Amino acid sequence: SAPFEACLGVLRARVDIPFVYYQLDPYFSHYTNRGGNRRLVLENHVCKRADSIIMTELIMKDYMQSYLKQYTYKAHVLGFPSIVEKRQPIAFGLTESDNRATRLVFVGTLYADIRSPSYLLKLFYALRKHGMNVHLDIVGPAHGVLSQEINDYMALLGGNITLHGQVSSTEAEKWLEKA
Repeated sequence: SAPFEACLGVLRARVDIPFVYYQLDPYFSHYTNRGGNRRLVLENHVCKRADSIIMTELIMKDYMQSYLKQYTYKAHVLGFPSIVEKRQPIAFGLTESDNRATRLVFVGTLYADIRSPSYLLKLFYALRKHGMNVHLDIVGPAHGVLSQEINDYMALLGGNITLHGQVSSTEAEKWLEKA
């Protein structure tokens, strides 16, 4: 469903072919939606035309709270797991201090609203508070303004969290191996 123009192209082409609307991210309820109901109207047309709709559980919840719920009979909820073949560990240059801490890693895009790190930071803080020697690496970009609560946890956890920003897929794999 991204770019959404591909779905609109199927609508406009008016060809008689099976059409599966496949969504990894929401369209009408996406955090960047500043177009009011325009996206909802467009997605309604796409859903009407689709023979089947594949979506995540969270997108299904969005549909159930909108008038798009009329199309859930066409919907199939899939979790989209990321499965990779286990390989030999990638050499990453661990230091002695790295070996003493349990490394936790989050790889993906954080959003201030829909994928907030708030709960993750609370859990991580609880681990630290109970004496666990853990280090959290956050690999990927962050979009939106983070809440004061998130900024407070980041300050409390200080040197136990490293923000790496967006990196290549190869480097992201290295962080996963390191964890």
